[in-house]
Amino acid sequence: MTEKTEIFAGLTKEQIKAIVALINNRTIREASQESGVSEASLYRWLKQEDFRESYRKARSELIGQAVTLLQKGCTEAYKTLEAIHKDKESPATARVTAARTVLETAFKTYEQDEIIQRLERLERYLEKDLNK
Repeated sequence: MTEKTEIFAGLTKEQIKAIVALINNRTIREASQESGVSEASLYRWLKQEDFRESYRKARSELIGQAVTLLQKGCTEAYKTLEAIHKDKESPATARVTAARTVLETAFKTYEQDEIIQRLERLERYLEKDLNK
């Protein structure tokens, strides 16, 4: 997990507060009101590379934590789908939906793995090309 100090390195307390508000609110106006930072300042900061990068890292960290929580529930969710699919007493529509969900999820996972492998090969190729 990324350290908070690393994410917010070089930012003022006011900018850190603004990033938290930007993450917690849907609009710049709402973030401005929550953080006490003017909308103009938020827009100006969002044009600055360091601020934008810290904001991106903070959002990524938050999403990573959410994914971890979701992953913890995946086994239980799969068991539920499997139980519905195998239960001959369950309505056919529920069994089909459970089966479809498992298959679609498996296929999406396979596709993502393939894309990641292709990207990694491309990155290695580009890195070799740049190091010539």
